[in-house]
Amino acid sequence: KIDFPKANLNRKDRFVDQNVSQLLEINRMPIGEYLNCPLCTLEESVKSIVSSIPTLPTIVCQAKTFCNKTSKLLTADESGAIYLYTMPTVFYQQLNQALREQNREALKPWFSFIRLIMSGLEKLPDASGETIWRGISEVIGSSYFDNMTFTWWSFSSCTRDLKVIEPFIGLSSTVFAIECKRAKDVSDFSAIKDEAEVILLPGTNCHVKSSSLLHEKLYIVHLKEIFEQEQNKLQNE
Repeated sequence: KIDFPKANLNRKDRFVDQNVSQLLEINRMPIGEYLNCPLCTLEESVKSIVSSIPTLPTIVCQAKTFCNKTSKLLTADESGAIYLYTMPTVFYQQLNQALREQNREALKPWFSFIRLIMSGLEKLPDASGETIWRGISEVIGSSYFDNMTFTWWSFSSCTRDLKVIEPFIGLSSTVFAIECKRAKDVSDFSAIKDEAEVILLPGTNCHVKSSSLLHEKLYIVHLKEIFEQEQNKLQNE
């Protein structure tokens, strides 16, 4: 077991966006090209990324060593990919940054890893009907989100336990309460077991149900995950 630091900015960045532009300026282009990559080992899936993260071979070795190898649902490499993503390192940050890039060439080195982790995540049962939490470290006026629908193209880490994100948000912030349909509970595969982590997959569509002011500068926004046909209907109304 690796003892990761309890207070870590990398952990904050996984559960809390720094501003609304970081949330909304995600590339809206589908990323289906990754499906053309063959499934491979975890080590092979990150070969084209090592140049940008020199410590990656060591991190991957740790992920393969400490990941959940007892699961009957996932292969060791799929389990290792989820473990690697949830480790408090720059790896997941750079992955999600690449997913936000308008230039799709920046994402191509990540396709093999995306193929592997998506293969594992899609084998996990859906956390349908549950409420999960994510935050933004700034105040957003309630009218900004009214009846809004949007798509997130990055991996969006959320938690079942609101207390997990409380240390990472201040009194001037926004909290999302998300009613999910296809989110994946990765708590049995995460590098940090006490975060009750649930991942929204790239391409997740959300609709704003309501928003309210909890305190002077703390908003809560209620989101509902919707399927693409529901999103098209709402946008046409």
